[in-house]
Amino acid sequence: GEFDPDKYDRMVRFQLGASPTRFEAFVRMDMQREAMITLLVGGLDITESEFLFHQKATGEKVDLEFATLDASTASGLVKADPASVTPWLAANQEKVAAFYKDNNARFNKAERVRIHGIQFRAANRARLEGEKDAAEKAKLQKERDDARAKAEAAHTALSAALVAAPAADSAAPEASDAKSNTAEAAGESGAKKIVDLAAFEAAAKEQSEHSQTKDLGGLFGEARDRERLGRYPFGKEVVDPVFALEAGQMTGVIEVDTGFWIVRLDAKLPAEVKSLEDAQMEIATELYRTEEGEKLKKTLADELLAKAKAAADKPLSEAVATLNTARGAAEGEGITTSQTGLFARMQAGAYGPAGKTGEVPSLGAAPELAKAAFKAGPDNPVLDGVFEIDGGKRLVVARWAAQEAAPELDGEAKSAIREKLLRQKQRLVYRAWYEDLLKKAIADGRVEAEDSWNTYLDQARRAYIEAGGQLAPEKQLKPEGASGS
Repeated sequence: GEFDPDKYDRMVRFQLGASPTRFEAFVRMDMQREAMITLLVGGLDITESEFLFHQKATGEKVDLEFATLDASTASGLVKADPASVTPWLAANQEKVAAFYKDNNARFNKAERVRIHGIQFRAANRARLEGEKDAAEKAKLQKERDDARAKAEAAHTALSAALVAAPAADSAAPEASDAKSNTAEAAGESGAKKIVDLAAFEAAAKEQSEHSQTKDLGGLFGEARDRERLGRYPFGKEVVDPVFALEAGQMTGVIEVDTGFWIVRLDAKLPAEVKSLEDAQMEIATELYRTEEGEKLKKTLADELLAKAKAAADKPLSEAVATLNTARGAAEGEGITTSQTGLFARMQAGAYGPAGKTGEVPSLGAAPELAKAAFKAGPDNPVLDGVFEIDGGKRLVVARWAAQEAAPELDGEAKSAIREKLLRQKQRLVYRAWYEDLLKKAIADGRVEAEDSWNTYLDQARRAYIEAGGQLAPEKQLKPEGASGS
């Protein structure tokens, strides 16, 4: 214990990078700041009315059944017969041509395959080839050799369980340079053999190391053209062998950068080419319905609200079904309903500006809808009005479904909530005082922004804009002409 001025001096200079005078001035200033904070917030408390408001705002919950209408939803209820679409097409040729150009892959598709696959992972081939350490290289090579052995054993087992192909598929496959990677077998009669799908899926579930498809029995849901098949997780080595197969056949063991694959061809889809002339009516119908859907959505929302109020004791889904039928919605199209699940006015533990209100599950920010939800109940279940969200892009009709009262709290729980609310209240009061002090100092020209601060602000602005945000009119930290100090 004794104070050693020499050790103190060395510690401040070499560990903190400051002189004792500067360090002590900083500590003195920090003590003054803490004293000011204590003076500002020390006498604050949470009143009973504040606590009760918080308990109600975070404890009471409501569940809504709702229907959302946007241009896309409404487009399914737009009647788009040739008599309506043809004149629209004549007046909007440029829109149709632009849509065709922007969605070329939808109308012009290369030959594609649907496949199942079994992966046997191994050390990356590029890593193996670039490894300089002999022992590590040998370890990586053994890993690849072991993976190959596992793949070949699996392939042998699958080849022993081939079945006769259906008669329609019995034509012999075309010759290919990739034939060495194609597993074919013929019985004594010369009939073509294929891999039983159930057996291949069982092998994939047991042995495949491709996590995304293992539980699906190796199924890749997306049809792939040559370019797509040649990318990860496969590789260019897989393309020719797979496209040389006929439906039901499997490749041999194919080595790629990440290991080895065995692939079964489920189906081969022919190339599709549709010219603008052939596609224009399809495109025009889609664009016409979307355009008219934007105009129709408010009418549909008003109609749905009226039907819901006329049968207020019935679920909103019944009013939706009635409207869909009346509007001639095709199966899978038209309006649908969803549930929000129970939600409160405000997030638990929040206070004042920190307490964000108006958030509705599945819908986002919808303050008017949230307010109306807590006014509804069993006697007046249909919320009064059509609610706009996302700046009017979506319209919502909603019905009260259930409600939950705020829970009873014991003394310990109340104390914990009060303490959390008090801390938030103290932070808000201090923040308000600090921001007011800073604002006055800036106005008096007593604050000067350093380059590092301006750089930070510029980066924050760019990140905010790139994320889709819009900035308010820019305010200068230091007014023009202020000398600063």
